[in-house]
Amino acid sequence: ALLQVEERESERVAACSSRRWVFLVVCLGALASLFAFQGPDRVSLRSHLEHNIVSEAGTSGYGYFCKHDTSKQSYYSDCDTCVAEPICCDLDYVAASSHAGHTRCTETSLGGTSIDYCAALTYPQACPGAPTPAPTPSPTPEPTPEPTPAPTPTPTSLVGEDYAYFCKHDTSKQSYYSDCSTCVAEPICCDASEAADSSGNSGLKRCTQSSLGVTSIENCASLFYPQACQVAPSPTPSPTPSPTPSP
Repeated sequence: ALLQVEERESERVAACSSRRWVFLVVCLGALASLFAFQGPDRVSLRSHLEHNIVSEAGTSGYGYFCKHDTSKQSYYSDCDTCVAEPICCDLDYVAASSHAGHTRCTETSLGGTSIDYCAALTYPQACPGAPTPAPTPSPTPEPTPEPTPAPTPTPTSLVGEDYAYFCKHDTSKQSYYSDCSTCVAEPICCDASEAADSSGNSGLKRCTQSSLGVTSIENCASLFYPQACQVAPSPTPSPTPSPTPSP
């Protein structure tokens, strides 16, 4: 009887030891599998989680997609054409598009998500409801400086280097003479080098309104106007001295 008890006790210890080894092997295998889990699925999962966390902050993980045709469900990453309000899509889940270089999504699939995720992005200008861009202010033109008027020449003589006033002595005659002590009409301006010698007035020159050196009156503008002429400006009168009071 004692021998049977000892045999049963030995069997129980052996079974317990065997179960411990099996448990240890299973645990070690699980740990090895956990540390060995570095494949694409784990990397993708980690990347997706990090992407979602960053994208919620309004970075480039999301983008506006625009509808090109109201009869279609697809929205495209090309927003040069936009016939409805855009939607926001997760760029990790969008599909390739027949438009070269662009992707597509829909409101309910292929990455379509809440418009709030694109709130930090620039709203497509081609879409309805796009904000009107602020007008570019026009530069204020510099004021144009007023031209400085040329100084009025001060008359110095009745005769210049080339031109001189010629005065009419007789209203019944056509000639004007270089002597302006007599003047019965407005004087004219003549080129003294082309004027003719006067036959009746020795040493004087003469011209007419149509010949013998007559020229524009403006050529004599810098000369003194003959005081004897009818339209000559009146000279400034000398002040009359006040009488000395009688003592």
